[in-house]
Amino acid sequence: MKKFLKVFNVVLCLGLVLVSTGCFSKKTITSSKFKSVAESHKLTVTDVKKQFASVSYINEALVARSEKGYQIEFYVLSTKEDAISFFTQNKTIFEQAKDGASAETNMNGQNYEKYTLVVDGKYKLLSRVENTVLYLNIDDVYKDEVKKIVDELKY
Repeated sequence: MKKFLKVFNVVLCLGLVLVSTGCFSKKTITSSKFKSVAESHKLTVTDVKKQFASVSYINEALVARSEKGYQIEFYVLSTKEDAISFFTQNKTIFEQAKDGASAETNMNGQNYEKYTLVVDGKYKLLSRVENTVLYLNIDDVYKDEVKKIVDELKY
């Protein structure tokens, strides 16, 4: 039994090291995949690229709106570097909202990064995979509902 526990602990530690060092990567999704998943959850998807006409590095922009009042935004940017910059700028804006009790998470992998923040009744999420970004800034009462969608998108 002691030998089993030692082996189990070693395997567990190795698993944690792999996860924390970002040895995993994610696959990007397309706008059509985002749209189909969002619509399967009864969200209305709108192409909002025209709103970003003056922003040359945003190739595609979609917003999925719920009748309940929240929305999920999906962006395809020109390059991975543009997506990293977009992610970092929005993360900085989110972090400025921290003024009291809050909970945040950061995850990084080979080709992705994810940041979440719960503060003042809001759930904020940024998830970048390669040159795509998923953006949320919603009332936290919808957090569990939206997490299911994000998980289905594998973001």
